[in-house]
Amino acid sequence: MKLNYLIIGLFFCFKCYSQDNTIFIIFEDRNDLLVEKRILNLGSEMKTIHYKYFFSSDKNDCESKNDNFWLRFSKYDDFDKLNAKEETLNFKINKSFIKKNKKILFSKKKFDNMGYCDTIEMLRKAQHIFLIDLEDIVNDKVTIKKVTLQEELSSPEKPVEIKEIKN
Repeated sequence: MKLNYLIIGLFFCFKCYSQDNTIFIIFEDRNDLLVEKRILNLGSEMKTIHYKYFFSSDKNDCESKNDNFWLRFSKYDDFDKLNAKEETLNFKINKSFIKKNKKILFSKKKFDNMGYCDTIEMLRKAQHIFLIDLEDIVNDKVTIKKVTLQEELSSPEKPVEIKEIKN
């Protein structure tokens, strides 16, 4: 019962933040070559899911040489959280949330309409990013997972410098 109150409280809290601070994303992989899901399972405690979004070259609307980004969900954000048993926030709510909140949910189509630069800028500014994987719907319940943005290393904002190591 306490869990239900917690979930309802979190829902209303996140709904209040939806304008600027919190972003809800729908992940739908229907044989789309521009999205990808990879699962890295290093035991039950270290399962990580990477959701990758690609932009076609005509959708890359800025000077960035990058045209994709990852959203990462892990049961624990890092080893400190694992040791403290502080799991990454994820919760189940009724799938009607998707229909009722369609205006605030971002999909691949919305990202494409925004373009790469506007999308990545919005994600960088977000305090919270939540992802709904449509494959996770079970018994009319959808799992909402807190994810983190993982940009490619080739991004001009984070140049990769390779130095030769001499012995």
